[in-house]
Amino acid sequence: MLDKYDFNGFDHPSLNYKKPKSLQIFNASVALLFSTIVVVGLWSALWFGVATLTKKEISGWIATQGAYGNIISYENVSLSGYPSRIIVRYDKPQLKTTKPYNILWGIEHLTINVKPWAPWKGLATVDGKTNITLSSVSADYNFNGKIEKFDLMVNPGQFLFDSINMKIIKPDLVGSITKFGATVGETVSFSADEINIKAKTNPWAQSKDAVITMAVNAKNMVLPWLDNMPISNRIDFADIAFKVSGPLAPNGNGNVVTMLTDWRDGGGKVFVDNLTVHGHPLGFSGGGNIFLDKNLQPAGRMSAKISGLLPTINRFRDLGLIRDSDAVVAKMTLAALSQKTSDGKSFLNLGLEIKDRVVYLGPIGIGELPPMNWQ
Repeated sequence: MLDKYDFNGFDHPSLNYKKPKSLQIFNASVALLFSTIVVVGLWSALWFGVATLTKKEISGWIATQGAYGNIISYENVSLSGYPSRIIVRYDKPQLKTTKPYNILWGIEHLTINVKPWAPWKGLATVDGKTNITLSSVSADYNFNGKIEKFDLMVNPGQFLFDSINMKIIKPDLVGSITKFGATVGETVSFSADEINIKAKTNPWAQSKDAVITMAVNAKNMVLPWLDNMPISNRIDFADIAFKVSGPLAPNGNGNVVTMLTDWRDGGGKVFVDNLTVHGHPLGFSGGGNIFLDKNLQPAGRMSAKISGLLPTINRFRDLGLIRDSDAVVAKMTLAALSQKTSDGKSFLNLGLEIKDRVVYLGPIGIGELPPMNWQ
């Protein structure tokens, strides 16, 4: 019987053989190398697949913009960023819009940066020189200059973008006005320390729900009109937050007038949660709502705390926008209603209304807005 034998001390090289450490290290290295090759191969296939799809989707989106009056062109496109990013770079891209206004925007480079595992979100960065031309029936407005930093994080949607986060650092553009091929008037400029825009959309929301939610803030901004205009072009600080309700889904033909008419008739409004602007000398903070009247012109009501109104009325008078007698009555009335801050500055708490393009402060009409031509 085998159990009579004691095998405890039995020893044989074939039973207790151990691989040399050098061979173990070699086998482990081969296994690791093979696994790495497999992983890298799979990741490379994934990266190139997603990169190709991303480039194709961008090209497809560009091709469909023509139906909305947006023509996008470029000289060259390149693909890079492997393995951690997908970077699509366009050289000398141009955006030309024809609806509702003619705008031509040309830049040196546009870089779209996405993550392979989240290709539906992209960071667009603009660098180099910028040229913008705004064309109207009477004149062309040409702006040239540089933007230190322009970042645009977009989560695209079917009709409107789902979300957008834009940061513009130190734009510095100088503009001129051209009529009939000749430059006329003084140059104007647009600059700022920083501009931030955040927005979310839900184009299929119900009539009372927010279709667009947006927040905008800017610091030390110079707007592109002359400093001797009724409202100064210099703004120290601006902070705006608003919501848009009502139907804004596409109407099928891309017609802006039809879309705005449907939006108005569907009860569309802009609810201004906060509008704060610190300018020279006019300062404003308030909230309310804005809508379109029967002629598709802006109308609405807001409650407002206003500073610097009396010198602003003087500017309106000096430019001939209001008569001397109306300016005197307005100043006397507003002076009687004004209050003083602790540092001696005057301000007014008033209701602001826009009706039939006339701007009213309380019961006093202070000016008329130019008509909006949506065509």
